[in-house]
Amino acid sequence: MIKAVIFDFGGVLIDNPAPGMFSHYSKSLGVTVKEFAEIFSEYENDWFKGKISEEEFWGKITSRLNVSKPEVESLWFEGVMSTIGKKRRCLV
Repeated sequence: MIKAVIFDFGGVLIDNPAPGMFSHYSKSLGVTVKEFAEIFSEYENDWFKGKISEEEFWGKITSRLNVSKPEVESLWFEGVMSTIGKKRRCLV
């Protein structure tokens, strides 16, 4: 029986993956981390709350940055795996 589900994003149980993920996304899109972060912040709430799909999320970001969308199945997943997959530090 499952007694608890723990969600951690931000350095509580694991290191905060956001800096590595932002680095991955900015490199994939050919922009600076600062440029990516500014546009990301405009759409992150809709993406995290499920109001827009991943395809819509990247479409809005790439349109605002005036760059092409990378031809990958899930850029978000690639960014997560490129960061978390490298170092699996967990306190539990």
